[in-house]
Amino acid sequence: MLIILLKLSRNMVAWNFEMEKFGIKFWEKLNILRIPKVKIVDYVRGKWLDALIFIPISLYAVIFSHYTILKHYTFNSYAWDLGIFNQALYTTLYHGKLLFSTAELFMQPSGSYLATHFSPILFTLLPFYALYPSAENLLVIKSSVLALGALPLYFLVKETLKSRKAAFILAIAYLLHPAIQGSNWFDFQQQIFLPILMFSSSYFMIKERWRAYFATTVLSLMISEHATLVVLALSIYYLLTSNVRRIPSLIKALKITRETAMVLTLLMCFISLFVAEYVKGLFPIQPEFMDVYKATDVYKVLGFKGESLISLPIYLLLNPDKSLNALLYDYHIKLIYIVFLFAPLAFLPFGSKITIFTFALLLPFLVSNYSAYYKIGAHYPLYVIAPIFLAAIEALSNRTKRDIDNMLKIIMITSLIFIVSISPISPASSPLIKAKILWYPTSNLVISGEIEAMHKMLDLIPRNASILTQNHIFPHVSSRINAYVLPIYTEVPEQKRKLENYVRDLINRSEYIFLDIRQKSYWIQFVFNEILNNGTFGPYKFTKSAILFKRDYFGPSQLIYAGNETTFPAENLYLNFGKILRDESSESGNVAFCPKGSRKGIFLYGPYIFLPNGVYNVTWTIKANGHSEEYLAAFEVSEGFGEKCIARRDLYGFDIEPNVWNNITVSFAVSKTKVYVEFRVYSTGAADIYVDRVILKQVSGEAENEFATRTFNYRDLKVNGKITGEGFLLYSAESGENIWSFWYGPYISLPPGKYRVTFNLRVEPTPEMEDRVIRLEVVKNHGADIILSVDVNGRNITENISASKWCEIKLEFDVETLIEEVEFRGVDPSRKYNIYLAYVLLEKNG
Repeated sequence: MLIILLKLSRNMVAWNFEMEKFGIKFWEKLNILRIPKVKIVDYVRGKWLDALIFIPISLYAVIFSHYTILKHYTFNSYAWDLGIFNQALYTTLYHGKLLFSTAELFMQPSGSYLATHFSPILFTLLPFYALYPSAENLLVIKSSVLALGALPLYFLVKETLKSRKAAFILAIAYLLHPAIQGSNWFDFQQQIFLPILMFSSSYFMIKERWRAYFATTVLSLMISEHATLVVLALSIYYLLTSNVRRIPSLIKALKITRETAMVLTLLMCFISLFVAEYVKGLFPIQPEFMDVYKATDVYKVLGFKGESLISLPIYLLLNPDKSLNALLYDYHIKLIYIVFLFAPLAFLPFGSKITIFTFALLLPFLVSNYSAYYKIGAHYPLYVIAPIFLAAIEALSNRTKRDIDNMLKIIMITSLIFIVSISPISPASSPLIKAKILWYPTSNLVISGEIEAMHKMLDLIPRNASILTQNHIFPHVSSRINAYVLPIYTEVPEQKRKLENYVRDLINRSEYIFLDIRQKSYWIQFVFNEILNNGTFGPYKFTKSAILFKRDYFGPSQLIYAGNETTFPAENLYLNFGKILRDESSESGNVAFCPKGSRKGIFLYGPYIFLPNGVYNVTWTIKANGHSEEYLAAFEVSEGFGEKCIARRDLYGFDIEPNVWNNITVSFAVSKTKVYVEFRVYSTGAADIYVDRVILKQVSGEAENEFATRTFNYRDLKVNGKITGEGFLLYSAESGENIWSFWYGPYISLPPGKYRVTFNLRVEPTPEMEDRVIRLEVVKNHGADIILSVDVNGRNITENISASKWCEIKLEFDVETLIEEVEFRGVDPSRKYNIYLAYVLLEKNG
């Protein structure tokens, strides 16, 4: 804008120069018209200076449009409220509905937003929304409307204080105010119109431009019935500070002045409240959810269950004890909230009586137990931000020019301090977010591979297809009439039963179901159980944490990553004990570390993902130090928060080289979708263990039978011998025992397929080449049927021995039909040798 104005200035000078060449002087012609040159210059200069306010307004709108769209893209926006408003405007524009949304059909069957709030101002957005009907457009509109609130504020301050500098500084203070930026951060709401309309109506009132005043007042009353209370409070204040004795004569003369305008405004407010209640009453509410509709839980401490906030002051007066308890609930957070509202303006609003009415508007929030009401981060501060600035302007108007200049300097300093500390786009706000002083959701704005994969899955859904999903996914699919979202959760038995039937109905209406397991929810598990039991949905595509089900789809599922492979850095998993360390030799940079001597147990777990039917490889990249050949760790794939083991691989010291990164892989096949899958690491405390990452690879999207890599050791096998402190099974020649069965078990079932079983043995002393050491058998039906039997002699041991003195004896066998009670046993051991077994490894062969 500034560049354009400078170009216009150059053009005017050039034009004046050209006129002089022809003997016609520009300024002389203006003098003929009796327009003084000084006034023209002052007028043009003033317009240029006024135009400068568009620079911070534009910067704010662009910056917050960018960050809120990024927040939305990374799935940190929600059905309540972005998805609801997007769907309401979309269905109005393209389906002729009356602000229809599906999010609360369980509570109000009409689906119209007008049943919740009387907000006809939303219809004024339709022409702008139609340019690009999407949630992203609403976020741009929100940032722009909030930014434009600085424009009428600028002219209001300039008119009141007769100072462009004061106007510019207060407009900047408005754009930097934590309440504005915090409100901007949370989705979309119609309350964004409050600042621009309240500042505009105040400006037009001072200028006595009554048509414009009443136009902006009517628009303010169209925001919502709660916004009407803001107009009502300010109208009462302006009326009380006017010459009320003139009102009768002014009414008789039908003259519009400040006094009569306020009387008319009060009348309009009462009419608006009546119309709002009447319109809302046209839409029936399900009686079982009336408490949800009235949001009575937000006043649980107070015990208020009134029909309207208008009756709240009476309730507070009649119940002083409850009122005090409610006010003291989270009192420290509420005090901080008040500081955040008034401190950026150096508490200047306390110098105006308007602040009395501001606190009257704040009172319903301060006696609540719902933290969003009294924290920066939600849209509720928008109800009081205009009165706060109006109070500051009035307080400044009673000061000298020097005092005003000093206060403006303080306001700029305090505004900068608070916005650096509190702004949602400032990293410095993180401690306050973690301390739950701010209401910002914990948002990771990094566009990760998982985020991109989830968007790829969304792109696979046809635009006209019906879909059921979760709160944070719904905004991305809400530009359609048949998008549905999982409802709120309740412990009330009757409500819960109704909602379960409601969700079943949503499942029946949907062609696709998109679930993200990162969000722990009763409804996720409920939907998952329902679709698996009814058999009408099949897993279509999936990512690390999300899965897309498609109706009547029974083909292979696909992992949405290049090469059907994805990686989980250990630092993104969960630590039970141990810590995260920096390791430059690792692929991830940061690794999970469990020191030697730690307690036994699972030290690393997560990430809780979906796994549809298919064949998978899971690889842990690990290294270990300070160990011997003993039992070090176990690597487990489990489901259902660890309730069931899918695959397991035990690790001994002789399996890996010390201080070198090793890959430990297990393979498994699942025939039905698994939920809350983890890749766990169990440590015995016998070594320093470092975990870099876990790699998941989908080998196939189909699996006829379930199978998994498993190891069986002293925990799984029966032994006629000893178990050493290192976790080995030992048959000792020195014992002199003449036993036939050294070990046996584990009695498992095997589906059809080709298998390889590996026995990890150590024999002392080194056996003679032709000496028989032990017989290895694969049997079924408790040993009644032998599938495979092999005598192991000294030659077999010598040929397969490693530097660690352990040898691997591998046997392969085929299974044509399901077999039961399978054992991998060692029998008839030689009494000449000490024989150790570390574990038996079972794998699918091909």
